[in-house]
Amino acid sequence: SCFLMTTVGWGLSQKLPRMVGPNRARLASLACERIPARQALDWGLTTSVHATAELAFAEALRICKQICRNDALMVRHYKQVLQRGLSMTLSDGRKMELDEALKAYRKMDTDHFGKLKRFKSKL
Repeated sequence: SCFLMTTVGWGLSQKLPRMVGPNRARLASLACERIPARQALDWGLTTSVHATAELAFAEALRICKQICRNDALMVRHYKQVLQRGLSMTLSDGRKMELDEALKAYRKMDTDHFGKLKRFKSKL
């Protein structure tokens, strides 16, 4: 932000307007307006608001555990595809996603779905 005298280069000048719109991004960045928790929730900057730090931590831990139940390679790949797609148009992102899916399907061996079934049975 301008108040903290942080220069551009961390990606926020590009991400924030796409997340909340250009006017809200200007308000937050140029006027250095603090965004209250409920407003951040309304703008889509956060997914939940909690009354205490302990409740927020408990929710974060619950989400982490849920993610960790999934196959680590799949989580990593999905995260990379999500991140790459953010820098593209929706149309280009969908093409990239399809290309990634086809690459993944080509790497699957004949027992892939058997492995998937065994993995899911452990949950």
